[in-house]
Amino acid sequence: SIVGYATAYYKYHARAAFMCAHLNKVTASAAPGTEQEIDDIKKEIRNDGIAITGCDINDSKSRYTARDKKTIVTGLNAISGLGEKAIESIFACQPFESFPDFIYRTSSAVNKNVVIALAKSGAFDRFKLPRKYIVGLFEDPTTGKKIRDRINKLGDAAAKAGTPPDWSQLS
Repeated sequence: SIVGYATAYYKYHARAAFMCAHLNKVTASAAPGTEQEIDDIKKEIRNDGIAITGCDINDSKSRYTARDKKTIVTGLNAISGLGEKAIESIFACQPFESFPDFIYRTSSAVNKNVVIALAKSGAFDRFKLPRKYIVGLFEDPTTGKKIRDRINKLGDAAAKAGTPPDWSQLS
């Protein structure tokens, strides 16, 4: 009966956190019909006046998190194509100042497929680069490699000089 009381209390007084925990529990299960249940939970969350924001490269954690009483931030594990190593690399380097900063500081686990998946999900929207632009750059293997090489070269030169990289030199 104490569990029932606590559940009711949190469901009423900490609705965003409670629903976030419920969403994470259902998301973690690989049971059939999970997608429909997730959609139903999200619908209930929105009906309660709680916003669910998309993934953000600096704000998102691994799972859904409650930012405040009226906002839930989508976790990076909700993006198809992101492996555990890529997510760990991203977390180890957060926060990112810009898209080139992200490319330079993340490990090789963050490959072109991860970058494309993040771009398509809107995780880079804070950097004011069109999603199609990022996807287009990295879908072509030659262009993607050239960009990564230019970013790494500029970042390495700045590191040797002991100054922060000037990413504006990329354009």
